[in-house]
Amino acid sequence: CHLLTSMTDAMRFPGGEMADLYSHRWEIELGYREIKQTMQLSRLTLRSKKPELVEQEL
Repeated sequence: CHLLTSMTDAMRFPGGEMADLYSHRWEIELGYREIKQTMQLSRLTLRSKKPELVEQEL
């Protein structure tokens, strides 16, 4: 596992711990994405501004 960071103090930010934290953070991000996708499915969002394009979206 490789981790690129600008936090260079190895005593404060050990590489292994940083990689573990990033892994946990990634799981949280995936959870947020799932929540947002579920919320979007429950409502209809139309992006078009013109009536004929709204009809096309539907």
